[in-house]
Amino acid sequence: MTVRSTGPGEFLLHPLGTLTIRQSVVPLGTRIDRFGRARPTGAAQFEIRGASVRGRAADTTVVREHFARSEFFDLNEEQAYGGPSFEAMPAGITVGSTVVTAGPSRAVPLEVRTFVYDAETDRMDAADTYTLPDGHLHAFLAIGAVARSRAAYAGPPQPVRVTVPGYVVAAVDTFAGQPTTQADSSYTAAGRALRAQVAANPHLKGTLTVASSEVAA
Repeated sequence: MTVRSTGPGEFLLHPLGTLTIRQSVVPLGTRIDRFGRARPTGAAQFEIRGASVRGRAADTTVVREHFARSEFFDLNEEQAYGGPSFEAMPAGITVGSTVVTAGPSRAVPLEVRTFVYDAETDRMDAADTYTLPDGHLHAFLAIGAVARSRAAYAGPPQPVRVTVPGYVVAAVDTFAGQPTTQADSSYTAAGRALRAQVAANPHLKGTLTVASSEVAA
């Protein structure tokens, strides 16, 4: 096997690998009010809507980074001190999937043929054909020479991941989640959804709050 030489702006990627696009300039997918001390005069929301490989849509997952909320959003004293100073927000995407797919399967018997060599007669005779029982192949794959070889491919590494907490709009008295937010919404997104809901329904003022999705019912 040979590896094709790459041209300017090209790089190599394993067929079962993934490509991560990440930036830490501005949170994606949410409207910003400020950029430090400056105010955006044009676009105020930036996002990556998808990716394609050879013209076909590719699977993507959101990549998050921690951003200082006060650098991008207008916060009053209660919002500034009542929420996290830094919040994990979308910062890019990972293109590709580690899921391996295959076509339809077909069960066939696995037969092993053994040949016995006789040095005196210089002959090699076939012994009885042995049919491998179901399940034995999986055991051999786990303990055989190929499985114990350092060159064997065991799949992509599975690092330890820290779960990013999600927030929802919930009732103050029962912590019942409201349908205005998703369970994986950021604190900022949930806070905006809360203010929008109260603005549309003034009688709900004081009855709703932002709560962790793990606490909300």
